[in-house]
Amino acid sequence: MDIKDVIPQRPPFLFIDEIKAVEPGVGADTTKLVTINEWYFRGQPNDKVAPMFMLLEMMAQTGALAILSDQAAGKNVLFGGVKAAEYTVAVHPGDQLDCHVALLKQRHGIGIGSGEIKVDGQVVFSATLIFAIVETEE
Repeated sequence: MDIKDVIPQRPPFLFIDEIKAVEPGVGADTTKLVTINEWYFRGQPNDKVAPMFMLLEMMAQTGALAILSDQAAGKNVLFGGVKAAEYTVAVHPGDQLDCHVALLKQRHGIGIGSGEIKVDGQVVFSATLIFAIVETEE
C-alpha cells in the first residue's frame, strides 16, 4: 500500500516513510527516519530536536491511514484535537521513529485513537487524539 494513495499529505508535510502494518478500522504501524535535512531543523542551534508538532502529526497521519484504508473513496480525516499527550524524550536527527496507533472508538464520523511513538523501544511520545471523518468534494 502506498501512503499517498490513502492520505492527502505530501512532502514536506508527510511524516511517514514506511507502512509496517495496517488493520483497517483497528490500527496501524508506521516508521520515519528523522534526518538532519528536515525542514523543521533549519535555523535551530547545533543540538537539533524534532518539534512535538511533528510527532503529533505523524501519529495523526498513522491514525488516518488506519481509518481511511477501510473507507470508501471520497473521504478524509480531520484532526479534531488532543485529549492527552506526553512528550518524554527528545527526538534527534538519526532517530528512527516507530509509531503505533490503535483506534479506540468510532461513532457517527467522530472517533478516538491512542498511540505511541518509540525510538529503539523507548516511548518518546504518547497521545490520545480526536478525529472526524468527512466527505471530500470530487
